[in-house]
Amino acid sequence: MQLFACVLMIVATYLMFRQTPEWVLPMISGAVFLLYAAMVLPKELEKEKNK
Repeated sequence: MQLFACVLMIVATYLMFRQTPEWVLPMISGAVFLLYAAMVLPKELEKEKNK
């Protein structure tokens, strides 16, 4: 999940330097995936720790 988000941010950076307005879409998608991973990952680790 985090790897996919980082790839989206790299694509957004490339599009930004090419001065295309579509760079916003992969940047927002990547940010949402990173935020989701940051919220879910600690919960999953805590579940595994309690097993």
